[in-house]
Amino acid sequence: GFLVLSSKYSLRSMKIINKAKDIKNAFNSMRRRHIVDGIREHCPELEPMFCLFYGTPTELRFSDGSAAGWSATGVRQGDPLSMLLFALGFWKPLCALQELQRSLLAEGQEGHVLGYADDVSGSLPAVHINSFCREADAILLSYDLTLVRSKCGIHGRKASGVSDPYFPVFSRGLTKVVGCPVGSAEFRVEKLIGAIDSMTASVPTLCTIGRQAAYSLLTQCVNPRAQFLVRSLELPESGALNTVFERFDQRITNALGTILGCPAGDLCRVERIRGLPQRMGGLGVYRHSGI
Repeated sequence: GFLVLSSKYSLRSMKIINKAKDIKNAFNSMRRRHIVDGIREHCPELEPMFCLFYGTPTELRFSDGSAAGWSATGVRQGDPLSMLLFALGFWKPLCALQELQRSLLAEGQEGHVLGYADDVSGSLPAVHINSFCREADAILLSYDLTLVRSKCGIHGRKASGVSDPYFPVFSRGLTKVVGCPVGSAEFRVEKLIGAIDSMTASVPTLCTIGRQAAYSLLTQCVNPRAQFLVRSLELPESGALNTVFERFDQRITNALGTILGCPAGDLCRVERIRGLPQRMGGLGVYRHSGI
């Protein structure tokens, strides 16, 4: 992942992210005893279930169904509770990172350490950035979590002044901090345009599978991802952004028409009902252009 450090006042901001994974193979690497510790502390009712399904090594398989090996660490493939279990196991290392950050802040200084799954971000005064990075690396390693150093980075207004930085400095910005690009307005717009366009790359294939599955993925996964970005980012007025949002909305409308079996000439009807709440007889699939 990217270890980012951005700041308020003279702070640098810091985050661990990797386009796919922030910590190397995080969900398969964590020792299950850490997950058990989290379960016992926060929701002991889950311990019998965890012991039943995770008490022995589990088989791993490739996408074609062939055997890949066995695993005795991390969470299981296909387990609907895997995110919850990982979060319970990751609670203690995240608290340790927060405590480390607080120990480096002087009175009156502000900062943060946040985590979503294996995506961690935070802020810190520039003078402490290298110490924090080194110690954070060691803390995560003690929990069997390894940073991908080549995909870690530092960003902030004074990041270029950090002497012998522990991780590379990205002066323009970072592609993801809790799912959002961070950097200059131009950088955020550039990355957002690429992200929004890429979100609909799978839509043509999506429309070839079963209607119910396609509809669920389109309305509960593809469309909400764009909505999260639009509502989370502070964006300047941009004709290019308006164009990409309009293109995204049109692709969603076209896909809904295909899934619903609507003739191309009647897409205006899909357009009218897609944004209406379901309680009013609509589809509840909101538009992004104009938000």
